[in-house]
Amino acid sequence: MSKAKKITVNKMSKVTTIVVILVGIAALGVLATNNICSNCPSSSSTGFIGNSEADGNKLIVNLNADNFNMTVSKGVVLVDFWARWCQPCLIQAPVLEEVAKKISGKAVIGKINVEYSASLANRFAVQSIPTLILFKNGVETKRLVGVHSKDVLIKIINSEICGEN
Repeated sequence: MSKAKKITVNKMSKVTTIVVILVGIAALGVLATNNICSNCPSSSSTGFIGNSEADGNKLIVNLNADNFNMTVSKGVVLVDFWARWCQPCLIQAPVLEEVAKKISGKAVIGKINVEYSASLANRFAVQSIPTLILFKNGVETKRLVGVHSKDVLIKIINSEICGEN
C-alpha cells in the first residue's frame, strides 16, 4: 500500500472512530433520559409512580414524610430507597414493577426518592442506594442493599406474609 493510501486510511479511521463515539454518546443520552424520566416521581397527587401510572394499575406507592407511617403501619410493605441519578436504582425499578404485579393484594411496594425525602433516608440510616427495607405492621424485618432479583424479593415478601423468619 502506498504512503498516500495509508494516510487516507488512517484519517478515515480516525474520522469514523470520532463519528461512532459521538453517535454513541448521543444514544446514551437518549437512553438515560428515557430511563430517568420513566422513574421520576409523579407530579400527580395519587401517590403512585412508575410505569404503572401510565396504564392505570396503581402498583407502586410513592412514599414521603406525609404518607410513610400510615402506609407501613399495616401489613407487609417493601420500601425502595432510590434516586433518579442512581444507575443500580434504575435497574431495580422494573424488577420492582414485576414484583408488584406478582404480589398485588398481598403486600405493598413503596418507593422513597431520597432526594426529596432525605429525612426518611436519615431516619432509617440509609447509606447506600438502592436500599430495600421490608416492614411488617410498621416494624423493619429485613434490609437489602443493592440490586436484587424478582425471585429473591418475592421470597422474602412471602416469608414475611407467611410468618416465617
